[in-house]
Amino acid sequence: MGMVFLDGNEATALAAVRAGCRFFAGYPITPATPIYHHLLKMLPQKGASVSKGRMKLLPSDFVSEHPWLA
Repeated sequence: MGMVFLDGNEATALAAVRAGCRFFAGYPITPATPIYHHLLKMLPQKGASVSKGRMKLLPSDFVSEHPWLA
């Protein structure tokens, strides 16, 4: 395998996936938007979930949408 060049956002997303991240909840707003978009592409390929949050979303809303987190 040759060298791979990643920016910080790509590296963060890839590290999360390789560390076993199974769920990511985010809101696409700067500065987190690139990480959200990278995870949106990568996690479903690994059978994991990505959830786009709503403004002022309560943590309990994520648990009700993803009961296996509780």
